Amino acid sequence: MEYQARAAHAHRTVAGIHCVIAAMAAIFGYLMTSRFPLLGALVLAAPFLAFAAVHFAAATGAEQCRPWARTASTVLGVLMLPLVPLGTAVGVYLLMNTRGEWVPQPRLSDSLGEGWPQFQRDSA
Repeated sequence: MEYQARAAHAHRTVAGIHCVIAAMAAIFGYLMTSRFPLLGALVLAAPFLAFAAVHFAAATGAEQCRPWARTASTVLGVLMLPLVPLGTAVGVYLLMNTRGEWVPQPRLSDSLGEGWPQFQRDSA
C-alpha cells in the first residue's frame, strides 16, 4: 500500500471514530438537557462532526495526492500527538506516511476499457 493510501485509510478511520463519538455525544446531550434537548445534542455533537469532516476531506485529498492534503495530514498528525495514547499512535502514523513519496495510482475505472476493442460510431 502506498503512503497516500495509508494516510487516507488512517484519516477515514479517525473520521469514523469521530462520527461514533458524535452520535454518542448527541444522545447524551439529548437525554441530559431538560429544556432544549436538541440544542444540547447539537452543541455536544458539532465539534466531533467538524473533526470528522476535516478528516474525510484530508482522506479524499490524500487519495488524489493533493499537496494540501499532505499539509493537512501533517498538521492533523501534530495536533493529535498530545492525545495519549490513541491520538499519539495515529499522529505518529500520519506523520510517518506524510514523509514518503505520494505517487498517484490509476483508478480501476480508468483501466477497465483497456484491452477491449474500440468501436467507431459512424456520424452520418
